[in-house]
Amino acid sequence: MSDPMFNVALNIVERAQLASRIERYKTADRPVNTGGRKLSIPSHVAVTLLLIQALEGDRACHVTTAATNVLQRLSPEQCTALGIQVPTVFEKRSSAAHKRWRDRIHASLDALFRLIDPHWNPNRRNRWLKADWNAHMQARDPDIVERKMERLYDFNNAILRATTELLPAKYREKFQGARAVDGTSYRTSCRGTSEKSNRMSVEPNAWWYNRNSKDKKLDNTKPKFHGYEATLFIWTKEFTNDPDEYPFLVDAMAHNPPAKAASEIVVRAARTLFENNAKVSTLRADNQYWAGQNIDKFHQPLWTMGFKPVTSYRSGQRGLQGEAQHGAVRIDGDLYCPSILDAPNLVNVGDDYMSGRIDRDKVRERIAAREPYLLKNKHKTPFGDKRVMMCPAKRGTLDCSLRQDLSAANDRLGLPIFPVASAGAICDNKHSTTFGTPSKFEQEYRYLTDEWFEAYGQRSQVESFNNDLKNSALGSRNGIRLRGFAAVALVSALCVASVNVQRINTFVARKTEEAEGRRSRAASRSRSRRKSGWTDDLETTPTPGDDPDFVRKEPRTGVRLSVEDSPPDD
Repeated sequence: MSDPMFNVALNIVERAQLASRIERYKTADRPVNTGGRKLSIPSHVAVTLLLIQALEGDRACHVTTAATNVLQRLSPEQCTALGIQVPTVFEKRSSAAHKRWRDRIHASLDALFRLIDPHWNPNRRNRWLKADWNAHMQARDPDIVERKMERLYDFNNAILRATTELLPAKYREKFQGARAVDGTSYRTSCRGTSEKSNRMSVEPNAWWYNRNSKDKKLDNTKPKFHGYEATLFIWTKEFTNDPDEYPFLVDAMAHNPPAKAASEIVVRAARTLFENNAKVSTLRADNQYWAGQNIDKFHQPLWTMGFKPVTSYRSGQRGLQGEAQHGAVRIDGDLYCPSILDAPNLVNVGDDYMSGRIDRDKVRERIAAREPYLLKNKHKTPFGDKRVMMCPAKRGTLDCSLRQDLSAANDRLGLPIFPVASAGAICDNKHSTTFGTPSKFEQEYRYLTDEWFEAYGQRSQVESFNNDLKNSALGSRNGIRLRGFAAVALVSALCVASVNVQRINTFVARKTEEAEGRRSRAASRSRSRRKSGWTDDLETTPTPGDDPDFVRKEPRTGVRLSVEDSPPDD
């Protein structure tokens, strides 16, 4: 096994501090050491063996393969670095020894899953009767379920954050927190059961993915399958035209059955970023999230963490949104003077554009015509806080018959005069009006402006990452043979980590070639076909605070694993 790849896997586990996390979970569950047989392979080492398979680009993560790697591929030095017994020559040729190593790895992983699986199922070989499974689920302690769910997210997302730290600091520091979030579904190796059956699937926590939509614009050819959904937080640029200064990586993910508890799992994954002081800024999401979830369960927690929405709206949500507030009307997320309702073509810009009745140029024209009616913030406040807004006539963009004190100044500007009756506080208050109730339709950039198109267009980075992810074990029917909620979640996190590392490797290699002036069309084509390969510019040098419980051995070869000689900034 190549030393550079092995050391990348080892470094990820060290940076994630998996060994200390596992010990912390054990101590919390069992403060007093009650004895018991010591594991032949520590749980974090078993995770490392699975991670090696993912990094090698295998379309499967199997314990059988992990046992084969220990017996046939790991060098004595690598076994020593992992802290495991070096196999003898006899063991390497013995099928019984292979079975023993499989059992050891299974035992280590089971010990981990007992600590982090909120839906722990000791019987993962047989199908439960639905009545027995429902009774088993109802008998669980909600506090234990919540504690283990938090551990699962903490454990898996620590691995993803560790992979982003492999990116050299000079690139990593340019990331300012812009992200997109979306889910991708994948099948398990176990068959599902119908609602009429009295038995559960062998993978009872999974559920059916079924895209059944009447919208002809959607791709309805995707098959129905039994599986899970991974919801990914991926780095993006703030605007599409910004330069590529870093690769687009996933640093947090959620795991759940398809289309189940979307708001809960997104907030839980986002909290792992917030609690670890990750940079956060705009968050792009389709209309399932910002425009489709409950404001108290979804928006308020994310606003508190510092995420700023960039989203689209569903049919029926575009244009006029909700009732008037203090006389002002909300259109496409923003508050406007009520006199804009006299110009329906300015209200229904979104519906007209989505239906194809107008093009982008006409959209720009109508959005510009909206501008004079727009209420402006008197003071910039975070999302979710009270808004102090000023009437457009007070700003001098409209002339209103209710604002006679401003008419002389506005008349000099040639502004239209609107003879209207008072619509509420926004018309009656002398200076400004406070809006205390936030709206889930608010977003960072005004809907359908050029700025919004540039920002929202970066949501496509999720689709690009999903495409790369389908080339891992998640894209194979038999890629994940481990069973259980936490087991599948862990393997999916390792697959995401492998895509992160490959993207970092490709990005750093490209920057190196650009700095050296040696990039060519032929080299670009060759790189796009490469499935695996390891640049020596990854930051695999341990950092202060790395896991002290993981024994590390330097590589046998002279491969450079620091970035001291990496190319200068562009």
